[in-house]
Amino acid sequence: MAYAREDGQASERTIWPLGLFFWGKNWTLIGWCQLRNSFRHFRVDRVQGLNVSDETYPDQKGRRLTDFFDELERDEGIKLPRD
Repeated sequence: MAYAREDGQASERTIWPLGLFFWGKNWTLIGWCQLRNSFRHFRVDRVQGLNVSDETYPDQKGRRLTDFFDELERDEGIKLPRD
């Protein structure tokens, strides 16, 4: 994915997308970033280009959307509704 960071610098990332969410004013893509080896969120309006891979996202403990929510709850001290 070609992405424009918040500071305007160009960035290239390989991500495994996990979810698309609307937070406040912006759509945000949540995914596992191979460069950072952690969860990252990306504003959709800053995505400059995408290349779709034929690879299947490996189902690995610690890299699932539920793991992202667990981390968010732990780091932010909040409880998310999960129905």
